[in-house]
Amino acid sequence: MSSEVFHEPVDWTVLDRLRTRLPIAHRIFRIHPLMPATAYWRIYEAEVILRGLRGSGRGLDLGCGDGSFASVLFPAAPGLRWTGVELDEVDAELARHSGQYEDVLRVRGEDMPFEDGEFDVVFSNCVLEHIEGLDRVLERVGQVLKPGGHFIFTVPSEDFYEALGIPRLLRALGMPKYRRRYVEHLDERLEMLNVLTIDEWREKLERNGMRVETEVPYATRMAASLWEAIATITGGVAYWVAQGATTPRKIQQSAGLVQPDRGWIGSLCFVALLPLILLSAIQRNRPPYAGRFVVARRVVRGEGERLEVNDA
Repeated sequence: MSSEVFHEPVDWTVLDRLRTRLPIAHRIFRIHPLMPATAYWRIYEAEVILRGLRGSGRGLDLGCGDGSFASVLFPAAPGLRWTGVELDEVDAELARHSGQYEDVLRVRGEDMPFEDGEFDVVFSNCVLEHIEGLDRVLERVGQVLKPGGHFIFTVPSEDFYEALGIPRLLRALGMPKYRRRYVEHLDERLEMLNVLTIDEWREKLERNGMRVETEVPYATRMAASLWEAIATITGGVAYWVAQGATTPRKIQQSAGLVQPDRGWIGSLCFVALLPLILLSAIQRNRPPYAGRFVVARRVVRGEGERLEVNDA
């Protein structure tokens, strides 16, 4: 896989971006009709995943959630038969009934009960940044992948905080103490544990027999700042009301916001946020970016001394 496949063409216009973005956005708002911040962020995830999710054979969706986003993404790889892994009981049950998976297991990533080399593709969207014991999970991913198979995932980039509006504003105002407190609060609310550089990802993956082939940044500063505003108004307020006693996902579940497609409600939310989607299309893709899409390949024995030792 070449990174040139995924980058936005140099000559793309605002119209080109919207022609791609609007259909994706409408579909996502239909599956997340009452979760505007989640839906808005996933527009940019979907744009890059749909261009890069490929493969055939058996696929493993690590942290599959409720399976709704899979209905948008998995048509890009019709040759894959999917198994889901999800620790949350409510989401796992929804995923089982989503029609996207042959099976869904409730198990931690480090305890996945699969044979070594069982999967051609392991996919994980916006999950690894939340995982405690990341190294143990990556070790298990390397084991269940076939030699030559691909690990495809999205995570926040090392520039995630730099892409957001409020941290930039607080820094510009000479208020580093308040910037630090805001970032700490955001990490707590979003359960962010692993915000790594691409070099740190490369090192961790190589220790577990995988080599990065492609890494593509996504979500420009404008897109990230608009997401931040939506998330603060919705999830941030809910988290404040709950006084941090529960996670945003649990709040969504308890409020009944994770039900399947609600049609006209999703379309109405799409229309309501259409100005922000149009606004984000004005800015060309340039750093800093808030997210990163990564494709790593399970190295075949003998391709590199360091990786060969870790295969042993």
